[in-house]
Amino acid sequence: GWQPTSLLSLTDNMEDSKTAWLRPMQIYMCEICNHVYNSSYDPLVVDYSGVGCRMWNNGTDWTKHVKEQQQRLSMMSCEMFLEIGAGDCTFLDGIKTDAVKMAVDPCEAVERAAEFGIAYKRAPFSVDMLPREEVSALSCVIFLSTFTVLFEFLREIADAALERDSNTYLFVEVPCIDHALERVRIEDWTYEHPHHFTSVSFVRAQQLAGFQVLEASRGYGDEVLTSIALANSLETINPYEVAEGFDKMQFNLARAGGKLADKLDKVAFWG
Repeated sequence: GWQPTSLLSLTDNMEDSKTAWLRPMQIYMCEICNHVYNSSYDPLVVDYSGVGCRMWNNGTDWTKHVKEQQQRLSMMSCEMFLEIGAGDCTFLDGIKTDAVKMAVDPCEAVERAAEFGIAYKRAPFSVDMLPREEVSALSCVIFLSTFTVLFEFLREIADAALERDSNTYLFVEVPCIDHALERVRIEDWTYEHPHHFTSVSFVRAQQLAGFQVLEASRGYGDEVLTSIALANSLETINPYEVAEGFDKMQFNLARAGGKLADKLDKVAFWG
């Protein structure tokens, strides 16, 4: 159906945002990793080539969370930081490191990278931007603020990193729905956030794509999930084994749901 939060947060001003088109949202659960997603998401509708996202959060808790992640990444030993969807590059600039920094984003705001002495490309990310084979000792940390085409995109990054024989780490932050029902959490169901995760599905999705998750945690009052993972095809789990486990889980949920339905009017399972 149509949801109040299904509008795009890419309008140029407040007046335009009041009349923004609502987009269709059909929420389903992935049968492989169990994350939930909007099956009606159309990437062609989300145009990041302009000024960029106009949603800003200057709250104390969010500012603290951002600084914690910058400090976390500043402790990593690597030779390059590459941020996908870098926006105005303020997050990348806040990482204290001697490593080379590279910002990638199709929006106009990424050109601010020049102010910080950061190399940038105003373009959608492609795996050709990853380190080449001749610099095989290079470690590259990649940031992703949201997923779009989930498994295909991550798998492409993992495969390209392994082909280049480079140590490529992936730092990811996504919306967390561990407490969605008890907190009635719908704040991040904007159209350009098509994928939402539980702690378990978050790790499993990356493993399926060919990453070894080294650390994962909740943050910002358990509203977001972050992780650092290493591209490693040996860690990839078999999706068919996961699907078989999911079938068993569905059977157990149906049986438990039947018992609950005898006592309650409605029963909902999330994530």
